[in-house]
Amino acid sequence: MTERIAFIGFGEAGQTIGRGLLAQGAQLCTDDILFDDPADAGRLKQAAESLGVATARDHADAVGDAEIVFLAVTASSSLQATLSCLPGLKKGQLFLDINSVSPQRKIETAARVAAIEPLMAAATAARQQWLADLGVKERLGGKKTEDRAELIDAIRDALRKGPG
Repeated sequence: MTERIAFIGFGEAGQTIGRGLLAQGAQLCTDDILFDDPADAGRLKQAAESLGVATARDHADAVGDAEIVFLAVTASSSLQATLSCLPGLKKGQLFLDINSVSPQRKIETAARVAAIEPLMAAATAARQQWLADLGVKERLGGKKTEDRAELIDAIRDALRKGPG
């Protein structure tokens, strides 16, 4: 895997998913608002760097070259974090909001991201292979889907439970 993947938020969820993706050969870049927070004393940024994850100057910078973007921030920060990503998002990126937020917040976030037209379905052979490696096709019952919510649910399930 040579996917370029960005994490917005690199706390417990970002680090856990990131380790698995690094083990598969992904290149990761991240930004977290706590990187420059004096109360964190650089611990979160050091954790990213110790894993070999590049750290970006801001959210837009982190997502700029990514093929896949994971939004892994707290529920209260999800919309603002999404807005901070918008200048760097491009058509064709896979944007995955993995937050546990209300349906209304998901709708608000999706509306903002949809204006950039990132793909929620993987388009390249490498992305298809990554999804296959995760067992996403099996979780979709072997069928292709254009339903973004269904695809995201299948990816989340695969990331939580592992392949197949």
